[in-house]
Amino acid sequence: MIQGDNRELTEEQKRRVLRKVEERGFACGSCGSGEFEVGDALYLGFLFLSEDPDAYMVALTCQSPDCESPRTGIRLHQLDFLWEE
Repeated sequence: MIQGDNRELTEEQKRRVLRKVEERGFACGSCGSGEFEVGDALYLGFLFLSEDPDAYMVALTCQSPDCESPRTGIRLHQLDFLWEE
C-alpha cells in the first residue's frame, strides 16, 4: 500500500530487504549491529536526478537496545524487493 510518498511493505517484501541487508553485510553505523526491523520504502527516482529511476530508500531500525542512533536506511532497486510472487 502507498501512503503519501511512502510505500508500506508486505512481510515477504520485508524478508527480501533483510536478505539484501545480509548479502551486503550492512551494519548499523552507530553500534555495528546487523539486526534490523524494516519500515516503509520511499521512491527516490523522481526526487533526485542522480538516482536510478527504480531506486528506493527502505527505512531500517536497529534492534540493539543499546544503540544510540537506531534509525538508518538502505538504498535498493525495485527488483531487489518489490517483485510479486
